Amino acid sequence: MKRFFLLGIILSLTFMACNTKQADSKPAASSQQEAPKTHPKYPHIPIAEKGITVVKPDGWDEQTFAFHLDYCGQMLANLEENYEPAKFCECFISKIQYYYEPIYFKEAYEDQAKWNQECLEVAAK
Repeated sequence: MKRFFLLGIILSLTFMACNTKQADSKPAASSQQEAPKTHPKYPHIPIAEKGITVVKPDGWDEQTFAFHLDYCGQMLANLEENYEPAKFCECFISKIQYYYEPIYFKEAYEDQAKWNQECLEVAAK
């Protein structure tokens, strides 16, 4: 439980920092028009940055996914003024579930800057 609490604090601080940067800049038009690239071996999985390896071709089980979706939403509730936490969490978790074990959610957030940006754009109000 301590691990999740610490993760929540770290995510909150990180999102607040990103929120400041995001509010000052507009997304590039070209990034919205590009179709997401998919993994050559698994066409249903978006391709990740940094050459990371797929560890779960079927993604997380339904219960784990639901837990992290809810948890992520709770951690981002303070951003509701500018973003829809549910949209960000659905977008981001649906991508990382193939590459990261659930306990590495924080690492996924730090590693996958492109997905963070894409999901923030999806969640922007």
